[in-house]
Amino acid sequence: MAERAVTPKYPFEEFMGIARSTPALLDAVERRLGLRLNLSAQPFEGLVCSLLSQNTSVKRWRDAASSLSRRFGEEVGGLHSFPTPSDLADATVDELRACRTGYRAPYLRAASRWAADGNIHYVDGLSTGEAREELLALKGVGPKVADCVLLYALGRFEAAPIDVHMRRRLGGSGYGDCSDTLRERFGEHAGLAQLYLYDDERRG
Repeated sequence: MAERAVTPKYPFEEFMGIARSTPALLDAVERRLGLRLNLSAQPFEGLVCSLLSQNTSVKRWRDAASSLSRRFGEEVGGLHSFPTPSDLADATVDELRACRTGYRAPYLRAASRWAADGNIHYVDGLSTGEAREELLALKGVGPKVADCVLLYALGRFEAAPIDVHMRRRLGGSGYGDCSDTLRERFGEHAGLAQLYLYDDERRG
């Protein structure tokens, strides 16, 4: 996600206490020490980047995000800000698709209109469970994207996105079972635990 690291208020000592009581997590932390959750500068940016990240590489979704910024963002000193919800809500699907968004273009347009109506700020005021249900009602948003938005856009550290690496790490269970396992075991630290376990599994 965008360049805003997890806040200094994050209770890392508490996280490390949990890690020390969980050998698999402690091993991952010791091997990958220094990983941090990078939160989106704005919730809308996190929503868009989460949608873009579906079924593609990090490089490709970042390229698409940069393309959206160049085309729709405000230029300041030769750089482009990330577009506002209104900027993208007014774009056509073809204009969005021209920014390397592919099949996600209509999802981005729908999400932008939803955010432009103030819904992302409304969702930010809900409980994590209620916020997840609201996000899942959006076109193109499934469980993983919803958890990515919760974690990286809204800073809900108990959210734990699950991909193929994490399913393998947790024994191949379904998405809900894996996510529930992390939340039950690590509570409000499930997101950071997921990051360490994911990176450790991915890198082998």
